[in-house]
This record gives sequence, structure tokens and C-alpha cells, in this order.
Amino acid sequence: MRLRTAFLPELGERLVCRFDGPGIEVVAEGEVAWRNEEAKGGEFGLRFTDLAPDAAEAVRALSRPAESAESD
Repeated sequence: MRLRTAFLPELGERLVCRFDGPGIEVVAEGEVAWRNEEAKGGEFGLRFTDLAPDAAEAVRALSRPAESAESD
């Protein structure tokens, strides 16, 4: 997952993310796979670790644009 933030974690740092959506909450662990530092923060890639298949599908559904999520 690509994230842009004011706080830029270190490469390899382990993070815990919580995703909330209508009727669902997913807690997922991951590690920083890459990072691009910018003037104020930057962006980084998070590689999920040990994400159950149903949790992976929930994250995908929460990541879709609103129109795509409604048409499923």
C-alpha cells in the first residue's frame, strides 16, 4: 500500500494499521518496503505481513473508489 504522510517511518520499520469502514474494522501489520523523503514527510510503501485472506479482501474493498465499492 502506498501512503503519503508528514511522519516518514524508517525502511523496514514494522507498523500496525487500522482500517475502518461501514460495519468493518481491519487491523493489519506490515513493514515499510520503500520510502521517498520529501520536504515535509514523504511517501512510503507498506508491505502487509500475515494478512488473512478475508482481511485482505476487506482492505481492497475499503481502498476502492466509492463508485466501485457500491457496484460490487
